[in-house]
Amino acid sequence: TGPACPSRERLMEQSVLSDYISPVRQKFKRLSGRTEFFMSEAIRWTITVSRETDLSLRSFLGAHGMKKGDLSKFVEKAVCWKILDQTAQEIKARNRDIPPEDLESIIDQAVRETRAEMHKSMQ
Repeated sequence: TGPACPSRERLMEQSVLSDYISPVRQKFKRLSGRTEFFMSEAIRWTITVSRETDLSLRSFLGAHGMKKGDLSKFVEKAVCWKILDQTAQEIKARNRDIPPEDLESIIDQAVRETRAEMHKSMQ
């Protein structure tokens, strides 16, 4: 298995007009249908958070039936989502001068290709 988060550098170096969606589509295809893809290579972190954050998070995890061991999975998912969000914002900013029609066309094409690939793999 590969890393849980898409490579930010790989996403950032691609241009929207040079089919930058392909790496994202490939990562999605690898991860789709898999419920547990985190923690493939565990690295130990030592982090410091406020007592309030600690209590809030542990209360949240407990209220959702999660155990102490689920803290690492929660943090990893949160970090991946934050990296993906910031990367998407930077890509949007970088491509803000591209006409919306062109972007829409590129996205539509990538969605069609991805659906066709997923449909073929389900047969």
